[in-house]
Amino acid sequence: MIIIHFAGCKRGESDVITSAGDTLRLSYAERFRMVDYDTATLLAVMDDRQQVLQQYWATTPPYSCHGVSDCFETPLQNTVAMTTPYLAIIEALGETRSVRAVSSVLNLYNATLTHLNENGDITVLGSTKNLDQEQLVALDPGALFVPYTQAVLDLHDKLIELSIPLLSITSHQEAHPLGKAEWLKFFGVLFDRAPKADSIFRGIETSYLQTKERYQRRHDKPKVMAGYARRGSWIAPGGKSYFARLLEDAGADYVFAENGDSGNITLSFERAHEIGQQADYLFFISMGPVKWELVRDREPLINEWPSVTQGNVFSNDGSINAQGGNDYWGKGFLAPHVILKDLVMALDTGSVLTDSLVYFRKPI
Repeated sequence: MIIIHFAGCKRGESDVITSAGDTLRLSYAERFRMVDYDTATLLAVMDDRQQVLQQYWATTPPYSCHGVSDCFETPLQNTVAMTTPYLAIIEALGETRSVRAVSSVLNLYNATLTHLNENGDITVLGSTKNLDQEQLVALDPGALFVPYTQAVLDLHDKLIELSIPLLSITSHQEAHPLGKAEWLKFFGVLFDRAPKADSIFRGIETSYLQTKERYQRRHDKPKVMAGYARRGSWIAPGGKSYFARLLEDAGADYVFAENGDSGNITLSFERAHEIGQQADYLFFISMGPVKWELVRDREPLINEWPSVTQGNVFSNDGSINAQGGNDYWGKGFLAPHVILKDLVMALDTGSVLTDSLVYFRKPI
């Protein structure tokens, strides 16, 4: 047993914690920590400097949260999930029917959730900036899952005032593809499905590493451009980003690999044109369906890129729901192994079978 101290944490006045805790091992995730005690589990949400942003307690009957702040009795019921990745995790754990509200119908890929929505059993609350607080209070949720963003911080005090049990999540800040998927374990504790979460994650990890081992060390690394055009600029994943890591593990030579940013970077389209002319492949990254002809009309220089003239263009809108939502940003969160396979198939010149791709497609 070890005792762990988190800087900035405050424990509610309670005798729930009766012993020193075991820090549970995480292999890839850097934005949360878990410490297991006899009667509860501590879940700490971290920032990029490994400082605690939020901490929560999760306890299972016969123990309760009486007298403990930021505590959740598991398994959670009557939940609200404000982004698609959370819904994907909840679905994987078999807890879809616990969801009572979402931010948008664009998030509904799961057949059960779609059916519940059609029957009026799912409430659509709107985005964090335009949250229907009256409906949220009426739902009396057991937990509200939200991304840790400035919009949520602006709303935080109001939600606390309304007695809404808030769970702020930083999973979107994970740079490693398997780090995002490892958040399964965080949710596994909250839904009392920890063994199932561990099992699912091990399967994802094994598949991912097998593909990586086969392709990462390829000698002839294809040069790749990635991103999307917007208003005369090019927005690209930084060299330390989630997508850059996927490209590295797929055996690609990413044009921005030397960049040190973990988020997106912005450059003029003129500069992007210079770089795009050096790349063999283009991966167009979009939040929704890609309208390729519109892209070509607005930025005609893109038609000169070798990736375009040779037909080596792939977009991440291969899985779009009936409402136009892009599941790359939903279930794709839990499928880095599938996305990695999409990339290696796309980069395997002459052998890609379009029908075999899941999250990507050839728009031209």
